[in-house]
Amino acid sequence: MIRYTIGFGSLLRDQGMTDGGMTDGAGIHRDAAGADVRSLLDRVRADGGMALWLLFNAVVAVLALVEPLRPVTRAYMAAAIDWWTAEPLVTDGVLGVPFLPAGAVLYAPFAALPPVLADQAWRLLAVAVLTLAVYRAARLIRPDAGSGVAQWVLVLAIPAASVTIFGGQWGLMAFAVLLHATVDVALGRDGRGGLLLALAVALTPQALLAALLFAATHRRVLPSLLPGLAAVFLGPFLHADPAYVARQYAALAGALAAAADGGRGLDAAALLRTLGVAPAAVLMDALRLLALAATLWAAVRACRRLYRPTAALVVLMLAVNGLLLFGPHTEEGAYAGLAVLAALAAFAEAARRPRAALPVLLGALAVALGVRLFGAWLYEPLDGWLQPALALAFYGYLGMLLGTGRSLTDPPPEPMRIDVWLPNRVALVLCLLIPPVIGLYRLAAASSLPGRLASFDATDFLMLVVALNVLVFTVVTVSGPVLAWMRDRRP
Repeated sequence: MIRYTIGFGSLLRDQGMTDGGMTDGAGIHRDAAGADVRSLLDRVRADGGMALWLLFNAVVAVLALVEPLRPVTRAYMAAAIDWWTAEPLVTDGVLGVPFLPAGAVLYAPFAALPPVLADQAWRLLAVAVLTLAVYRAARLIRPDAGSGVAQWVLVLAIPAASVTIFGGQWGLMAFAVLLHATVDVALGRDGRGGLLLALAVALTPQALLAALLFAATHRRVLPSLLPGLAAVFLGPFLHADPAYVARQYAALAGALAAAADGGRGLDAAALLRTLGVAPAAVLMDALRLLALAATLWAAVRACRRLYRPTAALVVLMLAVNGLLLFGPHTEEGAYAGLAVLAALAAFAEAARRPRAALPVLLGALAVALGVRLFGAWLYEPLDGWLQPALALAFYGYLGMLLGTGRSLTDPPPEPMRIDVWLPNRVALVLCLLIPPVIGLYRLAAASSLPGRLASFDATDFLMLVVALNVLVFTVVTVSGPVLAWMRDRRP
């Protein structure tokens, strides 16, 4: 009996009729093809973001070979050579090289390479340092899915980072080092964090704000930060001509002041000019001092109210946002740092409320910061006001973090209850109202309403679209608690 049963089972296998499913003539299970497809899809979902990031950087590297004069790395190479030959690093009061003499020393190994090879090597190093920094930060905020989060953070940052990666600008490397330092401070590795903060200052003097904020809020970084800063500022005086070094510091200070007063940056002054206000230099200097005091207060408040890892991330966000809006010279590529931070915050908020509007808006902010990548048809009407407006809106999110005391690195096990919708929604609506307010001001400041309507341009149209989205967003978010209240009242 057993022999006949085994034989019948063999016959079924030969005919593809076993109870595990149908097979083809070769004896291969038909579900295997579906399993292979599912495996491929799972692999794409698991590593698709990193593949897009690598593909993007490969395309940028090819474009840099096609247009070798577009990247600014040749200016860095010239500065390194000028340093060793005692030639001026900054000339004619123009901000030619936006970093300290220590930066010229750091770039010296690349200056020894052929220009094209130096450009590619520097770009590869900057991208590698940024990628590792994002992975470390993603593991900090999402220990459950750090690797998966990191690659999609990089993807969301592609539009904003495209300008600075293609140009090979120092700002990308400086931000990556600052992000590494922030993660170290968040994990209690203050010694290494202080050294990395000093290295960031060597790459760009604008990183000094972040270093000062961490020094004021995390005193344990001082034993390593202070010697590091001393090496950055005093080390170049080992040059054969110390007087030449002093002249370079003076020229750099003058160039930064000229850039701040020149009105060429994408900062708060550019946003005011969009509103039709031409701020005087004295007014902008006073506004910068006020912003510095407010940033310092907010950083201290964050460290007193928030858990250490979240406080460290908020300090970096305050430093980056403050430099973008009130720094001496804000270039478009500088917004790549804010895009990375907004994307990290989006995934941190997604862990709290996966279907809420907040993570979606933070991700959209990260993408919108790189509007140039989407073409001149969209970029030109938004040029000069969109990036500063988004940076100003990001202050609403920082204020919400400080006001609610929420953690970015330790999400609650259960989703937030619906009765805490008010702080989120009010802050987001206030942030989104910035572009419509600008449009209404432009309309009200016009000489005549019919004339303003007749000259309705693309900028006005985009502001109208944003205003309608704000209205829809407000109605939808308010309706949730109202409907819940009605359900509770229903007999």
